[in-house]
Amino acid sequence: QPLPADPSEPEARQALRLPKTVVPSYYKLSLKIDLDKCDFTGVAEVDVTVNDSTTSILLNSVGLAIINGEFNCGKEKIPVKDIREKEDEKIEFLMEAPVQKGFGVLRYSFWGSLSDDLRGFYRCNGKNEKGQLMNFASTNFESADARRAFPCWDEPAIKAVFEVTLTIQKAYLALSNMPVADEQDAAEEGWRVIRFEPTPKMSTYLVCFVIGKFDYVEAMSARKIRMRVYTPIGKKQQGSYALQAAVKAIDFYEEYFSVPYPLKKADLIAIPDFSPGAMENWGLITFREASILYDPQQTSTVHRQWISLVVAHEIAHQWFGNLVTMEWWTYLWLNEGFAQFMESFSVSHFAPELDILSQFAANTLSRALELDALDNSHPIEVEVDSPAEVDEIFDAISYKKGACVIRMLYNYIGDEKFREGMSAYLREHAYGTTTSDDLWKALAQTSGLPIVDVMHSWVKQKGFPLVRVKSRKSGLDLILELKQEKFFTSAEKSKTGSPQLWKIPVFVGAEGLKDQIALLTEPKMEVEIVEGAKAAWIHINHGASGVFRVYYDPPMLQALIPAVRNRSISSMDRFILHSDQLALVEAGYASMKVLLELTDAYADELDYSVWTSISTMMSKLELLLGNDSAMLKKLYAFGKKLYTRIFKRLGWDLKDDDKPATAMLRSLVLGKMVRFGDEEVIKEAQKRFNLHVSGKTELAADLRMSVYRAVAQTADKNPDSWEQLIRIYQTAQLQEEANRVAIALGAVQTRDLLLK
Repeated sequence: QPLPADPSEPEARQALRLPKTVVPSYYKLSLKIDLDKCDFTGVAEVDVTVNDSTTSILLNSVGLAIINGEFNCGKEKIPVKDIREKEDEKIEFLMEAPVQKGFGVLRYSFWGSLSDDLRGFYRCNGKNEKGQLMNFASTNFESADARRAFPCWDEPAIKAVFEVTLTIQKAYLALSNMPVADEQDAAEEGWRVIRFEPTPKMSTYLVCFVIGKFDYVEAMSARKIRMRVYTPIGKKQQGSYALQAAVKAIDFYEEYFSVPYPLKKADLIAIPDFSPGAMENWGLITFREASILYDPQQTSTVHRQWISLVVAHEIAHQWFGNLVTMEWWTYLWLNEGFAQFMESFSVSHFAPELDILSQFAANTLSRALELDALDNSHPIEVEVDSPAEVDEIFDAISYKKGACVIRMLYNYIGDEKFREGMSAYLREHAYGTTTSDDLWKALAQTSGLPIVDVMHSWVKQKGFPLVRVKSRKSGLDLILELKQEKFFTSAEKSKTGSPQLWKIPVFVGAEGLKDQIALLTEPKMEVEIVEGAKAAWIHINHGASGVFRVYYDPPMLQALIPAVRNRSISSMDRFILHSDQLALVEAGYASMKVLLELTDAYADELDYSVWTSISTMMSKLELLLGNDSAMLKKLYAFGKKLYTRIFKRLGWDLKDDDKPATAMLRSLVLGKMVRFGDEEVIKEAQKRFNLHVSGKTELAADLRMSVYRAVAQTADKNPDSWEQLIRIYQTAQLQEEANRVAIALGAVQTRDLLLK
């Protein structure tokens, strides 16, 4: 007997996907949903193309009972004689006679139960404004869970049109991707039938329907696209902020890419129980409540910023993912990496007050590098077979490293050429599917740069480079000596690890000189900086534009310290300099002494992102010294000294000229002062908490996390405060508030309270 095919072989991988013998073009999908019984029945009539005569039709299906089926071709009807469940979440319709090459309609009926595992078509419960429980049903199909709601060709490349009809109880509202085409009473009393307009050609994982009771707020985009945010009953005003962000985002993307949003509506909806932060279903974007609801009195600045980013991310997917879709999950990063980059890019344009681009290195790049340095990382582009494997790559490599690589590419080719290339890419592949190479070719054509060669080195191998740099003078010029090697979490591994090579756009900044880009394609290279000898400092990876760490020759690092101290280099450069040095120390490439000397130069630092790197350093040192109480005490004393200066400058309360980043910095610094056990800060926090719970003064949202932590940290001395925290958690009307308390409760210091 022959051995089974090796799943790593291309032929075996292809066999795990559906054959192209019969492919759909148009689904008429009718579902009757009973929220009381938590089940549904359905009928699908699918226009198909038969490419080869066959007696077997394969579809994807999981957990559904198939009742019957038949194939119609003109007047001829061919019944399904048997239905077999196959491996890999497939079913096989065995026909009584061969289905001939050509066109026809495959009809089948089925039954399923609404699950409670937040995938496929599932049930959940929410509360109205009176605290009463209400039933809901929602879909969550990405990556491969449409097959749990209706049998289908559940692969991203097998696109089709979907005409959805839902029969529901009259007490509820039903939504789907498209506007309602018509609505009428059902034959059965108490029920109604809602038919939605046909969708554009799209992938199964983007189909969506939601049944429940909602309020909504509405606005129109510049091009008169109807936009709504659906919220729990009684909370529609909490959807206003997300609605404004969504309108601005859709207007920005339409103008930037010169590709119009193709649907008549764009709905965003808060789901009571939802697994991901949000899901980009075309025309009906689903969100966790915490990802979309905003209360001006209770939502912190950092959370408001997060809502803007999540909304911008999902709106970006309407182009990257929905209009143009990855051919297979191997290219997931084309969806997620682009959306992650575009969320910051768009928010920086429509909400400049958030100063979001200056936070990109802190929020995205540093996290991507931290994870990608691990031995168990994976390439951005990774072969996947099963649905389980697909779910595994929805991670920070696909999202964050993918976004960083796109940003590096953007900075390499420039805004104008990037914009032209992306517009051409979207237009050429609209309603179709692509691979990474399709994107590289579009950008290479507009930029004239070797994009394909450069980008292959970034998406097809895991890890990232460490660029070592030293300099020497040559008359008035400066010669940079650049060397690349793989960055390891332990410097010792660099002596034995397999060599890797990247094609690295190296962004170079020099005091008083124009920025320049050098393409490092070999293990070592020299770069000439004209008149660079007069520059007081040279900064590599200027603007934190590249996806690598930098090791400076000591004199070059020392030359940068005055620029940090007087803030003559940008906040992003100050951040990446500290973040790189922290990573180098942690991996054993550099000494702690050098890092602490560098950190001392940040004494007058005012930037939020830069302080996140310093805070990360303190957290890692705390973790390292966790079992040494004497050393931990010294660390806290060092921390209080380090943070007191900036804390005194910021104070407790919001000032009229504070920017959003200043409010976030205040919250960050206060949290650390509480962590370090600063007695004056903790005493003031307790005072403000007491005023808050007594109703005399409402505690500002940006202070709540720090104050709640201070109260929990000292709750063993004040049992009443513990009970008050629990009550706040139990009565919270906003998920963010409940989350704040839950996190703060982890700061308790006694076993009895933990058990309680």
